[in-house]
Amino acid sequence: TMDDMKREEQGLIIEIAKNPKDSRLYEVLGDLYVKMNNLFDAKESYEAAMELNPNNKELEKKHSKVLKKMVI
Repeated sequence: TMDDMKREEQGLIIEIAKNPKDSRLYEVLGDLYVKMNNLFDAKESYEAAMELNPNNKELEKKHSKVLKKMVI
């Protein structure tokens, strides 16, 4: 449900505050935003993850998918 996703989002934001260099947390948050259809925040989260983990091809794919959805 949307409430569950909101709770998950809050939890992830708290985790990121504790571990700001963990790219995986940003990626999981980005995935959650995609599920919530919050494309702008998904894009921002993936970009933060990519800065921390620049060679992650999977991340690049997710990021470009979000960009494509935003254009449509």
